[in-house]
Amino acid sequence: MSKLFWLTAFALAGVYVTGYLSLSESSANAFLNSWEKLSLDGNAHAQCELLTDDFEVSIKDHTTPRDAHIEGGKEDFCAHIKTISAAMALLQPTTNVRRENFTATRSFAHPWTADVSYTEFRSTSIPRAGIQQNTESEDKLVLVKTFGGVKIQRLESEAWLADE
Repeated sequence: MSKLFWLTAFALAGVYVTGYLSLSESSANAFLNSWEKLSLDGNAHAQCELLTDDFEVSIKDHTTPRDAHIEGGKEDFCAHIKTISAAMALLQPTTNVRRENFTATRSFAHPWTADVSYTEFRSTSIPRAGIQQNTESEDKLVLVKTFGGVKIQRLESEAWLADE
């Protein structure tokens, strides 16, 4: 009985420690940086692999003359980023991203889930197209730790042009 208790206690501690380390603010920020690199590299397939099967997206983009709204699931979002990835690979943009007010919170009941929110300031330059654009967005994500690594379960974002 004592061995079973200690085995269970160590297993629970492992679950909580793994969730804490994988979904801390610094780990979540590093995950987003790697997501950003995949986007700039035009690797839509790898980005889609980082989404859960029940992924949900809600994006309101006010950075172009015509507002864009993306709502849906993994299939919809993957179709969208595959289109963008082809353009990214051709245009080879450079970006500078700064995130402020970054928080990653976890609940005791869900140690492998984190609610992440931040304000993002992005400067994008596409020399081939003669474009320089500064944007600001309010972003919220739900990250989950799976046996295959950290994945995005939900993404909400609203972006607009900034005077940066």
